[in-house]
Amino acid sequence: MRKIYDFSKFSSLYEAETSSGELNVTETEASKLYDQTLGLILTTILNSYSSELSFPINSYDPNIDEDIFSVKASPVLNKPESFIEILQKVQKSSVDNKLEGASEAVDAWVKAGSRATDALTAMINQYKDQPEELKHINDFIDAKLDSFLEEIQIAAEENDLKAEISSANESNSYSGEIFEGFLQGKKGMIEDVSRQITLVNAKLASLAQTPGMGAEIQKLQNEVTQISAKMGDLLSKPNKDINKEDIKKAAARLAEIPGEADKIAEKMLKEDSTNKEASSILVQALALVQDAIDKEKKYLQKKEQAIQREEENVSKAREEKIKVRISTDRIDYDADNTKSVNPEVKKFQELVVDKFGKINKISSLPQFKMMGTDGKFGKGTRDMVKILKKGFDLSDTSGDITKELLDEIQVQSDSIKESVNSRVYTFSDFLNVSEAAFNVDSATDYAKSLATYSTPSPSGKSSGYGKVSSGKIFKQGDKGPEVTAIQNAVSAKVTGTDEDKNQLFGPVTKQAVMDWQKANGFTGKDVDGIVGPKTLKKMAEMKNLGTWTASMISKLANVEGKPLEKAIATAAKQALSNAEIQSIAKSIIGGTSSPGTDTAMVLGAIKKLKNKKDFDTLDALLKKSSEIGDDEMSHTSKPRHPGMSAEKLGLESNSEYPSVQTMINGEMGSDNLGTVQDITNHLKSIGVNASFSKLDSGDFKEDSFKIS
Repeated sequence: MRKIYDFSKFSSLYEAETSSGELNVTETEASKLYDQTLGLILTTILNSYSSELSFPINSYDPNIDEDIFSVKASPVLNKPESFIEILQKVQKSSVDNKLEGASEAVDAWVKAGSRATDALTAMINQYKDQPEELKHINDFIDAKLDSFLEEIQIAAEENDLKAEISSANESNSYSGEIFEGFLQGKKGMIEDVSRQITLVNAKLASLAQTPGMGAEIQKLQNEVTQISAKMGDLLSKPNKDINKEDIKKAAARLAEIPGEADKIAEKMLKEDSTNKEASSILVQALALVQDAIDKEKKYLQKKEQAIQREEENVSKAREEKIKVRISTDRIDYDADNTKSVNPEVKKFQELVVDKFGKINKISSLPQFKMMGTDGKFGKGTRDMVKILKKGFDLSDTSGDITKELLDEIQVQSDSIKESVNSRVYTFSDFLNVSEAAFNVDSATDYAKSLATYSTPSPSGKSSGYGKVSSGKIFKQGDKGPEVTAIQNAVSAKVTGTDEDKNQLFGPVTKQAVMDWQKANGFTGKDVDGIVGPKTLKKMAEMKNLGTWTASMISKLANVEGKPLEKAIATAAKQALSNAEIQSIAKSIIGGTSSPGTDTAMVLGAIKKLKNKKDFDTLDALLKKSSEIGDDEMSHTSKPRHPGMSAEKLGLESNSEYPSVQTMINGEMGSDNLGTVQDITNHLKSIGVNASFSKLDSGDFKEDSFKIS
């Protein structure tokens, strides 16, 4: 989705001639009597022009600088005509917007802007025999045009709501759009409001430069700021919690504000006895502006009705596509119950085979072949769930079969077509525009990182990294999370490089492995930069595999056999040292003490725990940390323990929570389902009885996390 008014690219094309909010133009004696009226004339013309910009289907943004410079390049006597030309240029670009009321609203804005240029012509004619005044008028117009570009740029940059939308928006692409925001539902409506905010703020900033209007305009600017903040609050909520009426009220009020500013201007114009003709014509133009605003309101009402109809159509088409359903929102993967047959799991498996069976990159995956269609929820099915969620870029990354995933597969199409570049697979009937295409490369790369990718086939050969006969596990050119673990184990300096970002075993990693091998007693041919059985066993003995997960260890065991499996598994089961537990506690405290929870830091720390003893030690340390006090904390209700401090516990700061349970319930919100699920799964895998509840919507039920 294109950004709203990102005018940063214009900054190199012009220099704004403004200073402290004032136009930097040399004043004349006569201009003291007409600058106010001249400023209002130009503001009205430019407001009409900018109001047109929301109507073309294709973004008109790249043409704005060219339009403004075409007016600047014109001699002062021709400037009114140049303004008419750019008004009509936007009008022509809007002809493909066929939505009811669009052409009437655009025509009304052109009419209002054109009448304002008549006022400009009258003023120029009044002083056409005075070269000094004509020069001043020309310079004033040029400075105002520069200021106009700057005001829109600043309004866009300072539009906090626009920034939130830009960071929240995923990249959507679809055909047949008829205007910005169409078919995007509530958050698309908020995006339209953001666009209004940018334009209204730009106009108010322009009017604020007019002598005598600053205080009144400031009140309107403050109101726009409040509307922006309210829309920002709505943007952070789930769709179901957003009231459309709140958005519509904000849009309606934003449409009224420019009219109120015009009334202030009209009052001032009637007091201008020096430039009666120009002032009188501009008053007529302001009446036409109000007519344009009324027509635009009608257009927006029709637009809202069109959105509602389209949403209903999309919803109906979506429902018609969904043939396979499950009775609950999700079917949880249970590692202890993988042999029983579940008819609903069978439905999912058959659906995946039907939709993806002809896509070679997916159907050739070991996990796809392991899955089958027998209704048993085993590792292959679990990992195919994860792989497909990765391809669809879903926020829930668990191995549980979810209603969301089933709907995603079905809603998009009855068949999948491969794109020319083989990178992204799009669906032949792209009904729901908010859905992303299936990224096959992302899915298959992720599949290669899972333990099931290397599970040996019946022939005894492995299908993943390395072969049983080679004795080589990881070497230069390999990729995956295991590579990241190796980089951590040998302290490879790859932060920020491609080797770090792509989990790549590159030359830096190889050299770090060789250095590590030399430092740990390897000699001769054994210093080869390859992480094979000897190197892994040594790492295991040194407990240097602290960041390795059970699935990684399982994968290596499958490739290399029982001796290595025993060595690594033994190391993995050993309790962490006190220093390692302190490091985990530091990460948890750090992730929960800064503004906003760093969920990735908290999850990463908890995943380093290897068994229940580690967990109990961590909980005990958090409890001690939460109970200590010092002079800086004397205002709290926590009991103080003289002589004890965070530093003495090996920590950098005190914990707000006495246990992992209270920390999760205190920090994780309803939108943190994936994180809470991952934490729960890991704790269960190391023998900690963890559980939580979900809302009817499928989100995490806050304060429901429990350790028993």
